[in-house]
Amino acid sequence: MFTTLASLYSQMGLSGFIITVFITIVFIIGFYVNILVRRCYISLSQELAAFCDGDISEFKSDMLGWIVEEYKEGLIGGINDINTPAIIDLGIEAFLKPCNTGENFLRKVNGLMITLGLFGTFLGLTSAVGDIGNMMSQTTAETLMSEAGATTLKLLVSSFKGMSVAFLTSLFGTGFSIAFTCITTFVSAHKAKSLFISQLEEFLDIRIAGEILENQNKKEKAEIQVISQTLSNTVALFSKTVTDYTGELSFLTSFNKELRQNLWQAENLISSFNQALDKTSNAFNTSSILIGECSGQFKNLFLELKNYSQWCEAMNSLLSELSKKIDDANQDRAIYLKTINEIPDRLLNYTEAAVARIEKE
Repeated sequence: MFTTLASLYSQMGLSGFIITVFITIVFIIGFYVNILVRRCYISLSQELAAFCDGDISEFKSDMLGWIVEEYKEGLIGGINDINTPAIIDLGIEAFLKPCNTGENFLRKVNGLMITLGLFGTFLGLTSAVGDIGNMMSQTTAETLMSEAGATTLKLLVSSFKGMSVAFLTSLFGTGFSIAFTCITTFVSAHKAKSLFISQLEEFLDIRIAGEILENQNKKEKAEIQVISQTLSNTVALFSKTVTDYTGELSFLTSFNKELRQNLWQAENLISSFNQALDKTSNAFNTSSILIGECSGQFKNLFLELKNYSQWCEAMNSLLSELSKKIDDANQDRAIYLKTINEIPDRLLNYTEAAVARIEKE
């Protein structure tokens, strides 16, 4: 069987060879894409497992960090039913675009190989049917009647060979498709992705949700404890206020009694004060009369003081003139004394002059 297939493959034309090469290339590319995509999801699964085991403190993958943060924000924001698969799909679409492209290609590898095989088959069948038509058109009726058996047999044999070669591309595409299906059955990128998504959903819905709910419960317990402490303090304060208010009410009762006594005493004091005011008003009336009399006497005294002031001013002017005249008399007396003091000197000078004159004679 393999010898027959090898012989048929050697009879294949250039177009069939190109199609089989394309099928082989698609198979090889699909194989490597499957390995790469599977390795990507396995590495993400290993990173997630290492984070869960505590081997790493934070994610190296931006996609895992973004998905976890989005999930935490949803829980903290109060969303009860979080669509975890939608968040994961969005993260994969945003951060793993090459993997998405590879997965789309893997889904179309089998169909692409089978389609290429069918394309080669139909191309070969079309070529074989065309050859039969050309051979029939070039053979005349006399030749066909004279050489009917041998020519017809030869024609049919060549047609069957062309058809067998044409079906070889379909066999090639179908075989590679079966091989690719078997490989992806045991080494599947889709299974690695499904495993990773299941691990991630379990991690988000159990561990992350548990941590967030535990933190929220602790926070709620702390808030409840604070509220209960506040309520107990408020109740104690209210009880103390009621007690103080009761004491103040008893104090107000005693205060009202004392106030009543004080008001009675105040009435007595007011009556006494009214009597004192009456006596004071009478005293003020008497004092006003006396003040009126004193004011008249003060007016007379003021007139007398005014007259005395005028007399003092006149005496002051007389004393000023007297002082001036005394000053003039003192000046005259000084001149007179000076003249009297100079007389002995002049007499002495005259005497000396006379003596000198006599001696000269």
